[in-house]
Amino acid sequence: MTADIITPRDNMIILQTERLKPKPYQVKVVQHDEIIKLIGSYFSSIRPGKKAGDPTVHHLQALQFSPDDKVQYKLSFSENSEWDALP
Repeated sequence: MTADIITPRDNMIILQTERLKPKPYQVKVVQHDEIIKLIGSYFSSIRPGKKAGDPTVHHLQALQFSPDDKVQYKLSFSENSEWDALP
């Protein structure tokens, strides 16, 4: 699919309509003040592993920031992949 992205809303619409089955992607618009809250937050790294051989930042496929300051990650976009807590 080729589409012009002029505004952030255009990007949101494209993401929502990219997959219709089994259900459309859920897209949440993040406001500027939500991003500012993350600056200087409690985590210093988004690396999902700690030791050699563990996944690195390059393996991340998705990050989820919850209002209660928890960060979760996925290493795959597949439907049956689970969200794991960031160490």
